[in-house]
Amino acid sequence: MTVRGSRITARGYQAQLITSDGRRPSLAIRNPAAPILAENVLADAESFWWPWADRIAPVTDVAAAADRVARVLAAVSEPAHE
Repeated sequence: MTVRGSRITARGYQAQLITSDGRRPSLAIRNPAAPILAENVLADAESFWWPWADRIAPVTDVAAAADRVARVLAAVSEPAHE
């Protein structure tokens, strides 16, 4: 998870490793430009997961996982009103 955290922070996001007894570690990721865009990412021996049980990417492809998380948490500018 720490390698994954460094991949996502390199893209400008904030990441914090969350650990507690009896639970799998997770990575709390937040977009500092839009703090409402935040999510916890989980991992098992094979994959990274969203909390709603959708697979993000295999643990062997950290770059793809970081790319997907960055896309989901990206702030989208509103179009200019004319």
